[in-house]
Amino acid sequence: KGYSISGTACDKCRNQCEEYDTNSCDCVKCQEGKYISNKRCVDCQETCKTCETQADNCLTCKDNYFYQKTEEKGECIECTSSTCEKTVDEENSCKCQECKDGYFVNNYRCFETVL
Repeated sequence: KGYSISGTACDKCRNQCEEYDTNSCDCVKCQEGKYISNKRCVDCQETCKTCETQADNCLTCKDNYFYQKTEEKGECIECTSSTCEKTVDEENSCKCQECKDGYFVNNYRCFETVL
């Protein structure tokens, strides 16, 4: 894996691909966070967990972002909350998974801890 055949020798592929064409070293599959462009793996936009066809065409989002589909592409919109530490994208909206100190999570929302 990661080599191409050159005559009777094997040459190491230099592209950072998950899977290669064994005859040419062209990428056929990229690692998460990358997409194929000109037969090479290229980084997705930093908010995208996965993307396709271009860096800012997100398929899934990283933590603290939620997915929104437009006519042209998929986008990752930042979740903002003064009480939430970590969110997940569930049903294309921000759901709180972990709250900041002094708050607890209940049904994906943060509530102040009262002593």
